[in-house]
Formats: sequence, C-alpha cells, structure tokens
Amino acid sequence: MDSENSRKQYEDLLLEAMEKIIRLAPRKSDQLKTEASKAAEIVQNEGPDERDANKYFFILKMALDIGSNKLRIQILSCIQKLISHGFLDGDCDDNCIYADGGRANHGNSKYARKLIDAIVESICNCVEDGDSDVHLQVIKCIVTLISTVSCKIHESSLLDGFRACYKIHLSTTNSTNSNVSKVSLHQMMTIVFKKMEAYAGNFGVDIQTIQKSLDAKFNSRKKPIPRLQKDFGVTEFAASSFFNEEEDYLEVSRDETDKVGTQINFSSQDQYLYMLCQNMVDNVCIYHSRRDALQAKISHLKSLESKEDDTDKVQEELKAHIVELEHLNIRVVPRHQRKTRTKPAVRVDFDCDNEKGIPCGKFGWCVVCRKEANLYCKDTFYSICSLDCKQRLLNLLDGVDSERNSSLPQLYNNEEMKRHFTDAILLFKSICKLFMKAETTNMNTYTLKSQIMGLELILNVVEKPGATFLTRPEFINIIKTSLCNGLLRHCVSNEKTVFALSISIFYALFVHFREHLKFEILVLIEEIFLKVLNSGNSNYHHKYLILRVFDKIAKNTKHLIEIFVNYDCDVESKDILEKMIDTLSKIAQGKFSKTEHSNMLTEKEEHSLKLYALKILASIVTRLNQFLSEEHKEAREEDNKQQSSGAFKNEFEDDEEESPHFMHHSVTETSISMSNDPRKDNYERNRALKSNINKAATKFNLKPKKGIEYLLDFNNAKDIAYEEKLELILNFIKTTPTLNLTAIGDYLGEDIQMNKDVLYKLVDSNDFVGKDIVTGLRILLSFFRLPGEGQKVDRIMEKFGEKYVQDNPGTVGDSECIYLLSYSIMMLQTGLHNPSAKQLGMGMDDFKKQARLIKPDFTDEFLEQIFYTIEKEPISLKEDDEARLKQESSSANSYKRKQEIFIKEGQGLAKRGYELMKDKKKTTQFILVNNSDAIGPLFESCWSAMFAVFSMLLELHDDPNILALCIDGFLHSIKICGYYNMSTERNAFVSSLVNFTGIYKVTDNDGLLKRELTEKNVKCTQAIIHLAMHEGNYLADSWENILKVVSMINYYHNVGSGARGYQDLFTEMEPRSSDPEAEAIKAQNAAHILTAIDEGDIDMIFSNSKALNQLAIVDLIKSMCNVSREELKKAEGPRIFLLQKLVEVCDMNMNRARIEFSNMWNVMKDHISTVGSHDNEQVAVYAIDSLRQLAKKFLEKEELNNYHFQKHFLEPFNIIVLNNMPMRMGIIHFIMSCMCSFAKQMTKNLKSGWEIIIEIFKFGGENDNDELSKEAIETLNIILEKENFQYVEEYFEKIINCLVKFMNNTFEDHAMLALDLIERVATYLGSSNEFVERIIEKSREMFNTRQEKLEYKKRLWKCVLYELSKKSFEPKTNVTQRATQLMFSLLTKYNEGISPALWDLMMRDLLKAIFDDVHIKLETKSTDQEMHNTYLANTDTMVSNLIGLFNTMENEKFSASVKILFDTIRNFSSNYPNSPISNVMLEGMKELSKHCKDRFDKDLCKAYIDVVCNLFDNKEDKNLLEPHAEIEKEESKYGTSKRLTIIYQTQASRLLKLIENGQQITEFFKILDSDDCQRILKNIEYAYDVSHDFNMNIQRRYNLYTKIDLKTMHEKIPILLKHHIKCLEIYFELLNGLYNNPKEGINKEEITFKIIEFSTKVLKEFASNYDKMLHMGMELTSGQNTQKYGSIDFEEAIEEMKRILVSISDRVSNSVLKTLRNLHKSDLKPHVKTLTPLLIDCTVCDQLQFNLRLKEILKKMFKLLVDE
Repeated sequence: MDSENSRKQYEDLLLEAMEKIIRLAPRKSDQLKTEASKAAEIVQNEGPDERDANKYFFILKMALDIGSNKLRIQILSCIQKLISHGFLDGDCDDNCIYADGGRANHGNSKYARKLIDAIVESICNCVEDGDSDVHLQVIKCIVTLISTVSCKIHESSLLDGFRACYKIHLSTTNSTNSNVSKVSLHQMMTIVFKKMEAYAGNFGVDIQTIQKSLDAKFNSRKKPIPRLQKDFGVTEFAASSFFNEEEDYLEVSRDETDKVGTQINFSSQDQYLYMLCQNMVDNVCIYHSRRDALQAKISHLKSLESKEDDTDKVQEELKAHIVELEHLNIRVVPRHQRKTRTKPAVRVDFDCDNEKGIPCGKFGWCVVCRKEANLYCKDTFYSICSLDCKQRLLNLLDGVDSERNSSLPQLYNNEEMKRHFTDAILLFKSICKLFMKAETTNMNTYTLKSQIMGLELILNVVEKPGATFLTRPEFINIIKTSLCNGLLRHCVSNEKTVFALSISIFYALFVHFREHLKFEILVLIEEIFLKVLNSGNSNYHHKYLILRVFDKIAKNTKHLIEIFVNYDCDVESKDILEKMIDTLSKIAQGKFSKTEHSNMLTEKEEHSLKLYALKILASIVTRLNQFLSEEHKEAREEDNKQQSSGAFKNEFEDDEEESPHFMHHSVTETSISMSNDPRKDNYERNRALKSNINKAATKFNLKPKKGIEYLLDFNNAKDIAYEEKLELILNFIKTTPTLNLTAIGDYLGEDIQMNKDVLYKLVDSNDFVGKDIVTGLRILLSFFRLPGEGQKVDRIMEKFGEKYVQDNPGTVGDSECIYLLSYSIMMLQTGLHNPSAKQLGMGMDDFKKQARLIKPDFTDEFLEQIFYTIEKEPISLKEDDEARLKQESSSANSYKRKQEIFIKEGQGLAKRGYELMKDKKKTTQFILVNNSDAIGPLFESCWSAMFAVFSMLLELHDDPNILALCIDGFLHSIKICGYYNMSTERNAFVSSLVNFTGIYKVTDNDGLLKRELTEKNVKCTQAIIHLAMHEGNYLADSWENILKVVSMINYYHNVGSGARGYQDLFTEMEPRSSDPEAEAIKAQNAAHILTAIDEGDIDMIFSNSKALNQLAIVDLIKSMCNVSREELKKAEGPRIFLLQKLVEVCDMNMNRARIEFSNMWNVMKDHISTVGSHDNEQVAVYAIDSLRQLAKKFLEKEELNNYHFQKHFLEPFNIIVLNNMPMRMGIIHFIMSCMCSFAKQMTKNLKSGWEIIIEIFKFGGENDNDELSKEAIETLNIILEKENFQYVEEYFEKIINCLVKFMNNTFEDHAMLALDLIERVATYLGSSNEFVERIIEKSREMFNTRQEKLEYKKRLWKCVLYELSKKSFEPKTNVTQRATQLMFSLLTKYNEGISPALWDLMMRDLLKAIFDDVHIKLETKSTDQEMHNTYLANTDTMVSNLIGLFNTMENEKFSASVKILFDTIRNFSSNYPNSPISNVMLEGMKELSKHCKDRFDKDLCKAYIDVVCNLFDNKEDKNLLEPHAEIEKEESKYGTSKRLTIIYQTQASRLLKLIENGQQITEFFKILDSDDCQRILKNIEYAYDVSHDFNMNIQRRYNLYTKIDLKTMHEKIPILLKHHIKCLEIYFELLNGLYNNPKEGINKEEITFKIIEFSTKVLKEFASNYDKMLHMGMELTSGQNTQKYGSIDFEEAIEEMKRILVSISDRVSNSVLKTLRNLHKSDLKPHVKTLTPLLIDCTVCDQLQFNLRLKEILKKMFKLLVDE
C-alpha cells in the first residue's frame, strides 16, 4: 500500500510540473513544451516501481532558465517536493542541456560533476532576477536539499546554496524572507556540522594498522583539483565577497582534506565494540599476571613456613594470599559488591605491560588513551586516567545510546565522512575569513547585516560544538588564525549587536576551546576587554557586556581557577585574574564616578555597573567557597563510607579483596586532583618564581642595581658564568611586563661594563635586516625609554648604529653615519611631538640641512620619507600612547567626541592585539583544573582587593542589596581563609566584620558608645552569629573577636529582657546612668538585638562545638578563655557568661576521643585554675564547683592503664590550692572536700587521678589546720584499707610521701596515725612479691630486665625506710621513737623475705642516703651545739641499732650486710673526711667487730682491713695534723675558729678511731695473713709518725692553740698523746705476735729486722728529745736563754716536752724495751753494736720504771758483747 502511494505521489508531482510548464511557459518555448509533453506521457506509461525523477530534471532546469518568475515559483515548489520525497536526489551524471549544447565543467573538484550540482546551480540562479516569492521557494529548496540525506551536496554546490540564502537575507526587503533565510542559514549550518559529527563519530580509536590501509586507499584516489570557474556578480559587499573564499581555501586544503583519511575517526558503535574487546583482553592479561604472582608468592611462603622463627606471621600472610587467590576477580574494576571481605596482609606486586609497553596502573590501562589507569569511572566501571578521558568516554556512550537515523544508509562510508568533514571546514573557514576582513567602522546597512549574520552563524557553531569540531586541529587552526583576529576588531566595535555577538563568541571559545587558545585568550582579555572596561570612552553597553562575560567566567569556578593557574602562575604571562579582580574592585568602589567617565555614563548606569561588579566579586568568593564545600562534602561522604565499612573502601568495596594490587578510586568531578598532574609542580614553582620576579621588578623600578642583585640572588646566579648572567638579565628586561621603561633605559645607559654588555646583547638580539632606520629605531625603543642624560643616549645610539650597519651593509652609510642620523631622528621626534619643545620646532628644511651635515648625498626622497613617517607616526611607547589618549579623553566634553576617541582607541587596541598574536611565541600547555588545589594561592593573590571593596562599601552604603552582597562576600572569604589557614587575611575579614556590628566598641568607664545600632549593624551581627554557628572549623584564632560580639549580645539580651542571667549573679546591679539619653539608647539597642537575634542561636553556637574538628575545638576553647578573662577582669563586677559556656562546651565534648579532649583541656585548665583563684571568692567557688561537676562526670569514664587523662583533668584543683595557700582556707577546705568525696565515691574509677588527689592530701599534711589535716588523714585511712588499696597501690611512693607529711605534722595524733598507715602499707609491700609485681604491671615506667625490677623494688623500700630514718634523727619524741622502732621492726620482720640481691641494693642505697642526709643536716646546723649533739647521739643510736639488726641475721646475710656497712663507712669517710659522723661510724665499726668477733670470717676480716687501710691511705684527711700543714691557710679554708676547732677535733678523733680499729684488727691475728699484717704495720707506723711529729712540734701546736677553741678540752694545747702511745702499743704487739707466730710469706729474720728497725727509730727519737729537753733546762737554769721558744714561753715549752716524754716513757719501756728483751739471743746478737749506744743514750731518762727495764736490756746486751 505504501509503495502504491509513493508511486502515485511521484506521478502526480511530475505530471503537475509538466502541466504547469506547458501552461505557463512562454510561447517561444516550444522545445520546452514538447519535452514536457513527452515527459508526461513517459511518466504515465512507466512501470509501478519507477520513481527516478533525475532523468526529467533537465526539463525543469529549462523551465527555470526561461526567467519567468511565475513559472519559477511553480517549478521550484515541485522540485522541493520531489527532493523531500526522495524522488530527486541528483545522484547521477549531469544530463542537463546547456546553451552551447555541451555539458558543464565539473569545476574545481576532484570529484566528477553530478546532477545534484546542476540542481543546486539552477536553483541558485533563480536568485538573480527573482522576486520575493521566488526567493522563498529558493530557500525552501536549498534547505530541503541540505537536510535530505539522500542528496549528497558537497563543497562548491554546498557553498552555492549557502551563498544564495545569504544573498537573499542581505538583499531582500521582505521581512518574511529575511527571517526565513536567517533561520535557514542557521539550520543549514547546524545540519552540515551534525552530518560531520554523525559520520565522523565523536570518539577516536588508535588503530594503526587500519589507518595505514586507509591512507593507502585515500592516497591512491588523489587527483588534481581544478579551480572553480563560477563567479557571482553580486554588487553588494557581503554577497560579492562571501563564499568566494572557497577558491583560495581549496588551493591550500587539498592536502588537508586528503589527510583526513590518516586521522580518521570511526563511528561510535565501531569504537565502542573495539574498546569493549580491548578491555576484555586487558582484564584477562591482568588476571593471569596477578594469579601467577600470587601462586609464586604462596609457594615461596610455604617454603619459608618451617624455616622462619616468626611462623605465626608467615602463616597469617600465607592464609591471606590464599584467600585472595580464591576470590580473585577477572575484572579489574568489579561490577558488584561482596558481602564479606578479607583484606590481604601484604599486597603482591606484578609486572604487566600493554601493547605500547606502558606498565599496568592500579586499574589497568585507560580505555580511551591506553595510559596507566589509576582511577575508574563509577558510572561506567571502565578504567580511565583523567577527567578528560572520562568525558570522552561518556561522549562515546551517548553516541552509542542515541537513536540511529535510518535515513543515513551510508553512515559508515568513510568517503562520505571525508566529504562531510571537508564541507564543514570549507564553510567554517569561509565565514571566519569574511568575519576577519570586514570593516568595523562606517558600516552601511548591508555590511552591518552581513556582520551580524556572520557573527550569529559563528556563534551557532562554537556555542555548542561537537566532539570532532572540538578536537580536530583543522578547526582549531581556523579559530586561531581567522576567528580570533576578527574578534580583536569586533570586540571594540561601537555597534551594540556586533559587540554583543563578539563577546558571546569569545565566551563560547573560552568555554570550549580554552585549552587551545591560551595566548589568544590572554590577548583578548588583557588588551581588549580590560582596556575597554577601564576606558573613559567606552559606553555603558561595552562595560556591561564585558562585566557579563566576567560574571559568566566567575560563575564557573573551574574556569576561574584555570585562568589563575595558566596566566597568573605562568612566568611568561601577565596576572590576568589579578587584573580582572582589581578592575572589578575599582569599579565597585566607584571608578566610573570619576569625571573621566562623566559624559559616557549616567548616574543610574554608573550605579548599575558598580552593583554588577560587586555581584561578580561576591560571586567569585561564593563560587570558590561552594567549590571547596562540594569537594570536601564528597570527600567526607567517601570517608564515611570507608568508616562505615570498617576499612578503606570505596563505592565498589570488593575491589580490594578481588583486586588487591589496586587502590580503589571513584572518578567524580573532584576526584581528579591536579596533584596527579606533573604540571602542578611546575605551576607551583612558576608561581613562586613569578613572585620573585615581581619583587625583583619592584626593586628594579626603584633602583635598577638592587633589582638586578635580587634577580641574581634568587636565581643563585652569583657564581655562574658571566655570559649566563647576561642572558638572565636580558631575559628579565625583555620579558618582565611590570618593569619601568625609564628605569630600563637608565640601567642600559650606565657606563658600567655589565650594563653595557647587557645593552649590547639587547641590541644584538634584534633583527634589523631589510628594515628602514625608523623601523629599526622603533623596534629598539620598544624595550625602554631613552634616558635623559646625553652620554647614556650616546652609548645606546652608538651600538644601534653598529648593529644596523651589520644587518644592512652599504644601504645608508657606515656606523657613524647611522649613529648621527639616529640622533637627528630623535631630535626631529622631539621637535615635532614634544609640546615643551615645539617652539624650537624643526621643519623639513631644517631636518634636511642637519642630515646633510652627516652625509651630503642623502636624497630628498629618503629624508622626506623619514620626516613624514615621524610626523605621522611618532616613535613612542605604548604607555605614552595610552597617556596621550587618556589626556585627550579627559579633555573631551561630549558623548560624540568620546565615541570618536573610542574608535581611535579601539583601532589601536586591535592593532596591538593583532601584532601580539602575529608575533606570539610558543606558549606552555593549557592546564585543565578539576580540583581546589589552586584556590588557596588564588585567593591569597586577590584577597586584598576583595577586602577593600567589601569593607568600603559596607561602611559607606545602607542599600540592602549592597549590604547583602558585602556581608555574603565577607562570610565566604572568611571560610576560604580559614580553610587554607590564611590567618592574617582571615583576621582582617573577621575584625572588619566585627567592627561593622557596632556592638563591641568600648570607650571609657561608661561602657558602650552612645550610638544607636542601625540595620547594618544588626545584619553584620547576624552574619557573625551565622559564621559562629556554621563555620566554626575555619575561624581559628578569629573566634576571639566573634566571641566578644556573642558576649555583648548576651549582655543586651539580659538588658532587654530585664532579667539577670545566671552568669551575672556575681555582678553588682549596674547603677542607673546619670545620662538618660545613654540609658534610652542602650535600652533601644537591647530591644533591637533581642528582636533580631534569638537567644537559641547563641546556645546553638556552643552546642555545635560537638561538630568542630580537633583543631577548631581547641581554637574555640582558647578564644573562650581569653574573652572570659576579659569578662572577669573587673573585680567589682565580673561576668561569667563565657565561663559558664566554657563549662557547657567541655561537658558537651567530653565524649570526644581522649587525645582530642586532652588537647582541649590543656588550654581550658589554665583558665579554670586562674578563675579558681579569682579575687571574688564567689566567682572562684563557682569555677571550682563547675570543675567538680565536670570532674565527677569525667571520672565516670574508664581510663586504661598507663594513661594520665584523669591527672590532667584534676590538675587545676592542685594549681588552685597552690595559688590560694595559705590565705583563703575556705577555698582550700572546699577543694579538700571535693577530693575526699572523689576518693571515697570514685575509688574504683580513679587511676591517674590519684596523683592529684594524693598531692592535695599532702597539703593537708603540711598545713597547720587541724580540721583540714584530719579530713585528709581520715580519708587516707579509708582508701588504704585492704579492700581499697588495690585501686591505689600503683601510687605507693606518692602515698608514702603523703603520709610522711602527716608524720611530720604538728598534730601528734595525726602523725601517729600516719605511722600506723605507713606500717600498714609497708606490710602490703613486705608480705608478698605479688604485690610488687602488680605495681610493676600497673606502673607507667618500663621495667624490661630483672635488674630494673630490682631497682624498682629497692626504690619502694627505700621510700619507706629512708623517711622513717630521717624522722629518727630528730629530737626524741613519741613520734620519733615510734618512727625508729617502726623502721627496725620492718627491717627485722621482712629481711628474711627479701632476696640477697635486693637486700644488697636496698641497704647500700638506704645507708648512703641516711648518713648523707644526717651529714647535710649537721653541716647546716653546725652552729647549734644542741642539735649537733642530738644528731651525733642519734647517729650513734642508728649505728648501734644497725649492728643489733645485723647480729640477728643469718651468717650469709650478716656478712653481706656488714660488707655493705663497711663500704658505706669507707665511701662516707672518704667523701666527708671532716664530718663527725665519720668518727661515729668508725666507732660503730670497731664495736661491731668487737661484739660480733666470733662471726667474722676471713672475708669479713679482709673487708675490715680494706676499709681501715683505705681510710689510712687518704692523706688529705689529716692535713691539720701533718707537719707541713699551715695553720693560716687552714684558717682561711675553714673560716671561723669554731669551725676550725671542729675540724681539729674531728681529724684527731678520726685518727684515733682508725688506730683503735687497727688495734681491733689484731684481735683477728689468727685469721690474718702476712700481707694483712704488713698493711696494718705500715699504716700504724704512719700514724705513729704523724702523732710523734705533731706532739714534738710544740711551736706548731701552740700556733694551732691560738686559732681554735679548746675550752671543752682537757689539754692546754692540742696534743696527740693517746695516738702516740697507742701506735707504739699496737705496732710492737703485732710484731711480737708475728715474731712468736710467723705467717706464711714472711720469715722470722724479716720480723726481727722490722723490730730492730722500728725500735732503733723510736729509741733514737726518745733519746734525742730527752736530751734536747735537758739542754733547754740547763740553759734556763744558767740564764743563758730566757727568750721565748718561738711564740711560747721557754719554760712552758720545757714543761710540755717533759710531759710528753714522761707519758710515753712507760710505753717505750713496755713495748720497745720489753720486745728487745724478749728477742732470742741469736736474733738480737747481730744488732748489739747498733742498739747498745742508743740504749746508753736513753739513760738520760729519769723515770724509775723505764730505767729498771733499760737496765735489764743493757745487761743482756753487755752479756752478748762479752760472749763475742
């Protein structure tokens, strides 16, 4: 049925056409009518399947060629219908008959002419003489031809059709035709580009093999393309020039169109299938690589399982890898989630490369570009590498999913694709070239209409480009070379429509092509838009549209960031974004209100622009903030997903277990971080480099030398080669746009070698080849301004002359000639164009005359050309031109004049832009930004401009719109500053906004200013509240200013409601002000605040603190403390609003992580501690009570071992106690009650908090307050009960220290209870080792070795025993006696349970500490004789008790303890030789050896001897007794005579104690060996020598006597008589023992020799001293010498000597003489001759007993002599 209808339509249409030809054709057209009749007959007789109207078109063409408009209308209508029904497609050879009887040329095309070409040509020919109806039919036909897929209209025919419609649009006066033609042009343009996109596809696949074959195919079909011959003779400008450009294009585009094959883009379906197959191959390859790697790893781990020591770790890793292998997914990006998940302990790496040799990424390879894929698209589950690739992938899938057009039967015909691509290029380039060549001034109607139509068509294409149009380099090049150059002129047009369309095209190019137009965008924005915007000659329309473009850019944050990254962060570019914002800032601040803009803008327009600029600035910060917020929201959502899953997951959780090699990423708009782009590092480095260059430029402009030094400095160029330095400086001068050209000229003209070298390099870097001298000078002087000093100019021109002649030899003259001529040209320039020098003006004749003085043969033509060139176009700098134009603009006083100046200004701008684009260098690649990384530095560069605008307008205006924008700008700016921690900037914004609230301005004691709050103030206050409620994480230290406002709002709330808040209970009622006006204003302000701000919002600020991050909450607490401190500053009326809120915030945030809360509390506790010591006791008690409540809640939370959160929390109690001691006992009592309550009620919860509680209990022990002390000790009694002690046992040492304080308390009952508690605690310590082990386990210290544990146990015992021992040394009381008894009771009771090693450590440390401590006490109280005696007596008691303790021990521990005591005595006596304690200890040692004699074994005897001998060997101990000691020096050393007396007594007593201990050693004679005996003999002999010498030196003794106090001594003068006698007794007793019982190692002869030797010595000294005494007596009797014996009376000296000799005579008799008498004759006989004379000398002694013994020995001697 459809076939029959189609046939009928075909027949009806043709028959109708033939009928109308027959009916309407002129009479002269017989042939036409004949052909029409034949055709009608044939159509009627054709078969039912025949529907080809192509064979009848030649008849229709003949009808059109007749020229009858009436006939044309009908025929064109029939043609349009035939085409639309598909009966006429022209896809055959041209069968038309032409006037010459031949066939038409196929034109400038490599394809043969088809009938479709004739159809288009015939239709277009109807435009020439056709009326409006014909034109309408022509338009319909052409649109139908182009839109019908079966009609393959290409190249010249396509352009003919466009040309016809375009001509109709320009020339018709019929509005319908004009509008239809306009719409048709847009429709046709769209169809052409859609066909290109449809045939080409929009996703490229790199298939090298296929492309090579296609290249060969297309190359084989290349044919020469002849030029088109057809030319339209249309007189209108647009029609005559439009679309004839294809001839020029086709000449150069043959190769380009042929290249399409080598860069072919396949259809979406083809590409998708290829990508799908490739992705499947990737998955399989990666799966096998991962599987093999896992299997190898598992095998390796199994081999290690039996070898490794850490088998558990190996088995765990092995198990994880086995599970990973079992769940290995063949997909790199899994499509589903597993419910269970096992994460491998260690991931296994593997190697896998794709076909290009690129290693595998985390998700394989990108399906688009085949690079490493470390990301994937969560929408499609394909691996990708970047956001750009994601977009291309989505474009492809859109193309695949879209409905296929069934009317495109040859969609995959590559030849057709190529032709459609060529059509689009040809059409687009033709329009752009027309656009570029069109005039922008003095345009007639046709020209303007043409321009508007062309701009609209271009905008139609670039506004919504397809993928092929976006990516093909052919289109990009056309845009760069043609379109952008045209925009330069049209963007300065005075025509509103042209300017608006040009601006729109620019924005479309920026949005879609910015990646390819980096430099062009820079030129258009900087040289056109910013200049036009700032110009005083541009009108409101210009300014508004440019602002609208800036607004559109600002609304897309990515575009804004990209401008910053690509220009402001590019060293080679200018700071475009900074300039844009700076310009907007100036506009918003009222730039256009200046007189410069007065004639161009009305007040309303100026306000509109001002408001628009403010909106844009507010929009910028708003969008930046929103971009940050969205990115962070997505990041938080992702984190929440990961946290909710319990591990690191993403949207597809099982990726980690199924693809353990990869880290999962989900690609969203924000997931592609520029940190993944290596260009990020470059832009950051460039930003820093640019900043340094700008600093160098600033310094250079002030002082060029300093700028160059800084340049070399930051480039580390001081040590590089000289040539490199010059290059660096030259590059700086040539490329830094902010340099002052005058400063450059001055620098280059300096007579310094480096400056001259830079000048030479600059001149040499220019190319003057083929350029005239004026052009050469223009080029050179574009870099700098000529300096004013003649010598500098001379040097510059001299170098120019040299370079110009070098580049142009023999053209003008030699170097000197060029140099002089250049000077003349500059003088001409000055004379013609410098207003101040015009009176000295230079005419043509003057210039010629001057020039011929340089070179006489200069021609008139040459000189006139120079003159007229300089006169018409002076050599000037860009900034000079702008200054002149600005001056001219300022003087213009009419709108028309301003327009004329703008035209001139615009031409200059366009020219400058064109030159920049023409001379552009290769620019760096445009960086596409997809994250917020650059927002921080962006805002840092422009915040000051934002701040200036918002603050100034907020201050000056009350307009609600302006206020809203400014406040919004403030809020968003503060958040951005806070996010990037820009503290200076944030504080500036916050402080300014706080000032605008007007609510916190204090002047004097009257309080608030007498000023009513305005609506502006209230809105700013509301903004502050909003900021505090919602943006707390970003405020940091700015919280302080905000909290001041919050505090004052609370104050106003209280004033307005008439109620006093709880926080004001401690404030005195504020007296009514004497100023009624101030009271009224305050009440009014309070009412205003009460109405505008809900009190619930204030509470919300602090309740929202729970949502603050760990840093922000600390900042809030810190600021609250600071402001609270100010609230409490006035003692007569403190406010505690923020103190109360501080407590509430602490309470609300107590469930935070302990480390976070600890950071909060570290800040808060200092403030609480300070407030707890406030002068107002009510405030202090409130703070302490709040702290108590918080502490009670905090202590309910369990604390793990080895943490100290409780301690930190309770620490303020301790600080408050310290600050309030001892004056404010009420506060101390309150805190003590709190601590006692905690200790009793929270016993099981307390851990580290015990430290503070015990520390505060110590204050109770130290205090003299009975009630305080009693409460503390009674609480201690409770917590030290057995059932409670387990909770506090780890603080054993602190408890003991605390109890010691009570033991030393003035209250005896408390002290006795403390001792009972010490005994109880010590019982826990000594009863079992488990107790100590528990303490060690709970301790915060680490005890890794057995020795460390022993040391700790020793410390525990020491803290008990040492404190008891200290108490034992005090004067006798019940407490001291109890302490002494307790100490030795504990030692006696528990010493058996203490291991020898611990006992050794404990006793050594304890004894040393005890005796060191008592020595220090003795030293500090040496002047108090009573205390001195008490300490000595108590020391003696202590030693006696120790001896008694040791004697109760078993032998092993006894020996160990005695040795410890001996070591202690030795060390103490060595360290403190002059201490009386040392003598007490020596006496104790003697008593110990005496009473425990039977328990001393050989080792103990050895130890005993070692101690005594070591102390004898310490010669420094006897300096007062030794002969060489100088009393004066000793007096100086020891100070007072009393001190010297003590030293003497101590040293004399010490020597005696040592001698006595030596005597005690002889009691162990049987145990001693020969060495021991010899050591004793040696030291006793030494003691004898010291005492003998001291005794017989009467003068020295007398001198000592005069220096010391001997009132308590029996001796008249110091004497060592006991020492002297004891030494003789001990020495000979020991020698007799050895003589009678010789020891091994020493024979009898040696002993005999010792006896004879020492006896000889003693007898010789005795006889000598006695003889000396007798001689002195004889001298005294005879009166020969009555002088003093030194400083002593002579008679007194004799008496003293006699007393000594008489005293020792008995010992000499009983020891020396008796020993000699008892010697065996055989031993004595050899020494008779030696001893006899000495014995005879001793007869001078008059002592009877001595003489009797002497007589006996002499008899024996004489008998031995006789026997000889």
